[in-house]
Amino acid sequence: MGDASEIVPNENGSLILQGQELDTIPQSLYAYPHRLLKLDLSRNNLHAIPSEMGRLILLRDLNLSFNRLQVVSGSIASCIRLKSLDLSNNEITRIPPELAACSMLETLDVSNNRLDYCPEELSGLPALYELNLSGNITLTEIPSSLC
Repeated sequence: MGDASEIVPNENGSLILQGQELDTIPQSLYAYPHRLLKLDLSRNNLHAIPSEMGRLILLRDLNLSFNRLQVVSGSIASCIRLKSLDLSNNEITRIPPELAACSMLETLDVSNNRLDYCPEELSGLPALYELNLSGNITLTEIPSSLC
């Protein structure tokens, strides 16, 4: 990966850091909370989502698929303009109920994780039309309000 000063969203507000073998999210990307609209951190080696992620208040599309995430910080709920969140193919066991604050969320993909619980609060997401929970073999019950 190059110099951290090179991590700048393009003119469309997108930043693609896919497959960069990142262990942590570069702190320099938090310098653009009013510019970053789409962030692709898929196919890295990330283990956690730092609380600073909540500072990206205009973020609409976040892809964290194919990492090694185990925990999703509730601070992600501060990204209230999120429309698409892809957390698939990780090792996540719980979805934070705080995610229900993302009232613009339309698609949530948490497939192929280790979920054993799905918060009923997600049923309060008015714009949510796609919730992918497939491939979570330890998930034994889905709240009826989500069906």
